Amino acid sequence: MHDTALIVIDMINPYELKDAELLSPSVREALPAMRHLVTRARETGVEVSALDAHIRHLTAVVPPDAVAHIRRDLADAALQMMERNMNVEICAANEVRL
Repeated sequence: MHDTALIVIDMINPYELKDAELLSPSVREALPAMRHLVTRARETGVEVSALDAHIRHLTAVVPPDAVAHIRRDLADAALQMMERNMNVEICAANEVRL
């Protein structure tokens, strides 16, 4: 049993939002890294959960290459905010310790 879980956030969303067409290209770009990370987690017995929720009460790692965005600069700013305000570790998907 692991003390680690992989939480895929906001990917169960049907993207029926105003800017969905702007987000779609980034989702397509992030999917391979996200898929690979989910596969690695499952192969090593790490629990994989999908949710649409805030993660402030968790210890979290966010791989920027597995995060979809409408604008890279805003995604980078959000990652910096999570790192600073939520103590989120930022690293590439293939570097996530499972």
